[in-house]
Amino acid sequence: MAESILFSLGLGVGTFFFTQSMIQLFRKIMEIVWKFAESYTGYYS
Repeated sequence: MAESILFSLGLGVGTFFFTQSMIQLFRKIMEIVWKFAESYTGYYS
């Protein structure tokens, strides 16, 4: 019984940290894409 509680707790924490790192990675990618788009449109305007 205690093992299943620990397992679900560990799974929850793992999912939380995985989601957090995915969000940070996505933000970083969007930041890079945004900078590329800005410089790209900057050349044409």
